[in-house]
Amino acid sequence: MNIITGSIKANFPIRISFKVPSKADSKTILDASGADKLLGKGDMLYIPHQKGIIMRAHGAYLKTEEATAVANLWAETYMKKLFENSIKDSTKLAKLLIENELVQCIANPVNTPGYELRIEEFVKQYAEELDIEDEKLTDLLTNVVYHIPIEESGLTKNFTRDGNGAVIDSDEYDPLFDVARDFIYLKKQASTSMLQKHFALGYPRAARLLDQLEKAGIVGPANGSKPREVYDRLKDDSD
Repeated sequence: MNIITGSIKANFPIRISFKVPSKADSKTILDASGADKLLGKGDMLYIPHQKGIIMRAHGAYLKTEEATAVANLWAETYMKKLFENSIKDSTKLAKLLIENELVQCIANPVNTPGYELRIEEFVKQYAEELDIEDEKLTDLLTNVVYHIPIEESGLTKNFTRDGNGAVIDSDEYDPLFDVARDFIYLKKQASTSMLQKHFALGYPRAARLLDQLEKAGIVGPANGSKPREVYDRLKDDSD
């Protein structure tokens, strides 16, 4: 059959087929019959990468609500540990953050519109109930490092991006470069002491990290005792 040509199929190293009506349909997908005899409801055949054998598996169907429940369970368990040394009842805080759908506001604030307002409203509503001052709770939620950077297993070369979005070799940069870059974009200012406090770094490492951010065109040069200027994400070179 020429519905899908051989040259197109060659660009799909892994093929999966659920139940299909006929042998012809099965052959279109897998180049073999069998998918027509599947049971349905997730029953499938697939050809693994670089293997000429057809394997049978079952793809479980998860409703959005079920997937959300699993994600929330992991988030609650993680946040209990994350906040346990900063607040009396970290379990309650974790549950409230999930109930109010604020996990993304602290996990990925840079890409969460209106996160500051949502955290502010949360603090006003729950600070007293959590037995913590408004300012302390605000500081805790806005400065927490939710995702601790980890190194990959060496399978690929690491890259990051400079202030203009260009890819640069991150082997020359501190492992915290990406998260530090997002942090200062969030705060709209940068200084060695800010990096020291937020990431619990010694002065030498924090100073080197700030120099690397300057080299990448993300922050401006030192300005005495004032914080450094943070350039726009897509800074126009003509300015």
